[in-house]
Amino acid sequence: MKIFNFKIRICAHYFLVAIFSILFCGNVHGSPTKDECTFIRDLITAVPDSGGEVTIPAGSYTCNSPIVLDKNNLRLRGQGEVTLKLGKNINAPVIVMGDIITPPKPLMGIEVRNLKIDGNRLQQRMECWGGPCDSGGTSFIRNNGITVRAVTKGKIQDVFITSARSGGVVTEKLCYDLEVENLTAVDNQFDGFAGYETTGAKLNNMNLNKNLAAGISIDIRFHGNIIRNSKIDRNGDVGIFMRYSNSNLFENVEISNSGNHGIYLAETEESGTCPINNEFFNLKVSKSNGFGFHLNNSCEGNRLSGRAAFIQNRDGCIFRGGQAKLKIDGQLICEN
Repeated sequence: MKIFNFKIRICAHYFLVAIFSILFCGNVHGSPTKDECTFIRDLITAVPDSGGEVTIPAGSYTCNSPIVLDKNNLRLRGQGEVTLKLGKNINAPVIVMGDIITPPKPLMGIEVRNLKIDGNRLQQRMECWGGPCDSGGTSFIRNNGITVRAVTKGKIQDVFITSARSGGVVTEKLCYDLEVENLTAVDNQFDGFAGYETTGAKLNNMNLNKNLAAGISIDIRFHGNIIRNSKIDRNGDVGIFMRYSNSNLFENVEISNSGNHGIYLAETEESGTCPINNEFFNLKVSKSNGFGFHLNNSCEGNRLSGRAAFIQNRDGCIFRGGQAKLKIDGQLICEN
């Protein structure tokens, strides 16, 4: 009888310890929480190859692996208020628009609408999906809120992204004619929006705030795109970072309170990669902790048009390094 009572006491003790651990300490063994996004992937799998729409009911869902949209004409839409949050130590992007194999196959007509995305960056250990960056497999993909890969005529609309371990929205691997409307990207580890190998994009009404690096970072053949009616505020480094990005139009863009320069143009390690033929129409840059507009190297062929206002930037309005040139084609306001 004594032995029996002792066993009962021991069992009760461990039962109470287990309850305490769950309530106050979380999962002590570190296994992932329940994947609440499985039903979304099942709906995507059921969509025919010709395309279709997947609707997510209102609610907040924890995802233990990415939502991959890898079919033509596939649309993902939140119904009401929908939040997709990455689980602890998942080390992955939240949504991938496109093929996850590198190099990716081209796809068309993929859309994401009406979602809030939380990358849970403080609970992630690395920037790339499943391992050290660029070491093979999915590690070529950064852990962004939305990664867009080799998609033509894609669309992102009414999306809020926060706390991604890498960037908010990142385009790469030859994207064409992307539309972005009403994107907010806040408090991401690097950039609010980053673009690589992208042509013909129309990015409108973006709010890119408090990201730890740049509001916008564009590099590696980001050519012939339009960025309109956007506000870039309180980012940790520059407002807009540009290399090898040609013939882009920035219209009605306002940059404020950047941790470094408002706009920074430079070439890559290869000569001949300075941004050229970019136009900034009705630009306003204020309260940068550097220059309002900094041209590094010998970049030339870019211009300010309409009304360009540089207000209270710590180091001055415009800096031209080397033989850099900037055409002023309109009204220039410089107030320090």
